[in-house]
Amino acid sequence: MSLILCEQFYASRIAALDLGGGSTQITYNPSLSNTSLAEKLNLLLKAQQPIEPGEINAFRDLVNKRKKQLPRIDVNQADLEEIKPAKVVKIPDILNENKKLSEEEILMTHMHQFRMFRRDIKLYSRSYLGYGLMIARQKIFINETNDKQLIESHQLKSRCFLNDIIGKFKFQEVVWTVQSHEDVNGDERFYSCMSLIDSYVGLNVKTAVGLDQMSIYVFSYFYDIANDAGLLSSEDDPSSITIIPIRVLKQTAKNVCRGRTTTSKEHPFLCFDLTYIYSLLTKGYGLSEDILIHICKKIQQFEVAWSLGLALKLL
Repeated sequence: MSLILCEQFYASRIAALDLGGGSTQITYNPSLSNTSLAEKLNLLLKAQQPIEPGEINAFRDLVNKRKKQLPRIDVNQADLEEIKPAKVVKIPDILNENKKLSEEEILMTHMHQFRMFRRDIKLYSRSYLGYGLMIARQKIFINETNDKQLIESHQLKSRCFLNDIIGKFKFQEVVWTVQSHEDVNGDERFYSCMSLIDSYVGLNVKTAVGLDQMSIYVFSYFYDIANDAGLLSSEDDPSSITIIPIRVLKQTAKNVCRGRTTTSKEHPFLCFDLTYIYSLLTKGYGLSEDILIHICKKIQQFEVAWSLGLALKLL
């Protein structure tokens, strides 16, 4: 099944974006309008070809000694390179450092080439550890609370919460209770929330070169958040695909954060969650608000989650 999905994925110019609890992953084959960059990228990738091209080069640091044997899968190395979130300090310096990276450097750091389906396949694949939904909640809320006594008692405050609403979530065996800062009104809540999230996302998440030219499919928590917000075209059919421009996430987040919907009590984290995925797509991956995203839970009756990203990496 993974092989079939991978072939369809590669041939269809699809980008797969997965959002888990502890990390977020992005995998796609860049379609580059910059021809000089594309040519240089091809030359650099050819120089990285394994000595035995008949074998799949799953990890560039692993060498398969036995011919006709697929690489041994080491789950601990599956992410190849994971980015741990830094503390929210000296943000301008970090952002300036990130801006110095060229398109070529961003691509080459996470481009992988292997032989499959009788052709050379090139994929950009990257995992951001610390940028999953649950750990982002935890990190951002803790930084925002800035009160040791409250944090030690697992009580947090957030500008992304509506007044008089209390929410609880569990991450890494800890149950956190979250409520609003009293000094935030409805009109400013979204922008105050987005400012906090943008600062966090901007620390490490890099612009995905060529992503705007792909058909973007989002899974896992992307789907769950859209479902909670009532954005899905068919909530009763998990195989259906909902297509919306990214700006719909922003407008929906504004309405939720201002308390204009009836979902706040049932989904107390929705203001934060919608703003987070909007920031991840725009501030992080550099997508325009007009770009369409395909929100889905299943492909050909198979539920898609982190395992798709892992399979694409391992191939």
